[in-house]
Amino acid sequence: LICVGAYKILQKVQKPSALSDIDQQYLNYMFSVVLLGLASHPTGDLFSVPDFPFLYFYRFHGSCCASGLLGFFLMLSTMKLKSLMAPGQCAAWIFFAKVLTAGSSVLLFDMILTSATVGCLLLGGLGEALLVFSERKGS
Repeated sequence: LICVGAYKILQKVQKPSALSDIDQQYLNYMFSVVLLGLASHPTGDLFSVPDFPFLYFYRFHGSCCASGLLGFFLMLSTMKLKSLMAPGQCAAWIFFAKVLTAGSSVLLFDMILTSATVGCLLLGGLGEALLVFSERKGS
């Protein structure tokens, strides 16, 4: 939510047509990296890295690289979809895909649903719904 809010503020300060789709994605990634980097120290994640059990397994590093590569291709296909469809229709399909992905991840991975996990899923869905709503109101 903070990344979306920061991007929307930056978009209001600059001309709306000044940022291309690639620029928007780059700024979203940079805001995310900076916020996660700053949050890693107070949450204790920064000092827990040596204790991570899969840190030295090649499959873990390969999975991280594959995730990044697939995310990049997903971003490219999303940009192509935006150029082919009406903005409201495209935003609805992207929102549906993200909700479907979050829902299927709960079914595919062995996890225990705690109140914090459900809260994170609901907060992510709320953020995406707000993004779709703000894009619809802006166009």
